Amino acid sequence: MPTSPIRVPEASDGAKADGWSFPAATVMAKPYRGGQTVLRHDAPILCAACARRRNGYTVASVVSSQPFGAAADFKLSITQALADQLAERLRPLRPAPLNEDSLEHVESRPGVYELLLASQRVYVGKASRSLPARLRNHARKLSGRIGLSLANVSFICLYVDEDLEAAAPETLLIKKYRNVGGSPWNTNGFGIKDPGRRRDTTEIAADHFDAVYPINLSATVEIAPGAWRVGELLAEVKSELPYNLRYERNSVAARHNHQASLHVESPAPTARQIAELVINALPVGWQFTALPGYAILYKETIDYETALAWWRSTPTGVVETTGPAHTAPPTGDPPLPSEREEAEDDDDPEVL
Repeated sequence: MPTSPIRVPEASDGAKADGWSFPAATVMAKPYRGGQTVLRHDAPILCAACARRRNGYTVASVVSSQPFGAAADFKLSITQALADQLAERLRPLRPAPLNEDSLEHVESRPGVYELLLASQRVYVGKASRSLPARLRNHARKLSGRIGLSLANVSFICLYVDEDLEAAAPETLLIKKYRNVGGSPWNTNGFGIKDPGRRRDTTEIAADHFDAVYPINLSATVEIAPGAWRVGELLAEVKSELPYNLRYERNSVAARHNHQASLHVESPAPTARQIAELVINALPVGWQFTALPGYAILYKETIDYETALAWWRSTPTGVVETTGPAHTAPPTGDPPLPSEREEAEDDDDPEVL
């Protein structure tokens, strides 16, 4: 006796068609003309992917009561194969110290690399043009951080053909490593450069790279002693500091005030001394601020909640204030790097 099709609950071992769900253990087939079948309740089927409705019945072109043991699916994952091969080729390499002596032996070619801290992998990256140039940028950045010794950082790398870059080999490795030790700096902000003016007031997470390893205000820069104009000195310091210095330069006040003169006594002043020198040469209203990952100089008076310190020009001289250095709660297990972070993590040596 014919029965109308039955709408049944979804199940992981079933199939769906036309909004109907057919769990393999609960559907029966009734013969229908043309070699087709009408699905009914209480008989196992293998597949109802071709099901469609006809005259109130759900009709399937192919229904089988038992799996066919002589056939199986095959899915080829090119990206998985590539990640496996990259990891396999990297595995036997011996880490080299991240210093100039080692980098002199690295060819100026594109490639992927891993950074290791105390022999533990912490970062996977790529160099689109030159591995040694990219690794030098990292060495420079890491040399200006508190709580981190460059002597404990090493690297391994692979030269990669340019046409492989489209496959994002570094992202494949990051995903592969996620459950086998991971690469924590890929997901904690290490690869991000200057986040921009609008984010200067944003609190970073307590486990962000810049919160764990903030900039070192005792880092020195090689500057020729003598007379300087403020604008010229800022440009020179920006190129020498191991972290980014962003400063106001296009406003009318900046163009005028940056013509002020100052005198540098030491051939290797610290970042803290530079901040005091510059603020002392500028009129009241300017502020030099050390944020966790970079420094800024603007004509403003802002108590930054995340700042390590700031310097202001006052009628009685330069005043240095220790900042609150507030952070947001830890992010826990973060997602893979965003497209923005990966895009910024390129070979540009201009901004760190």
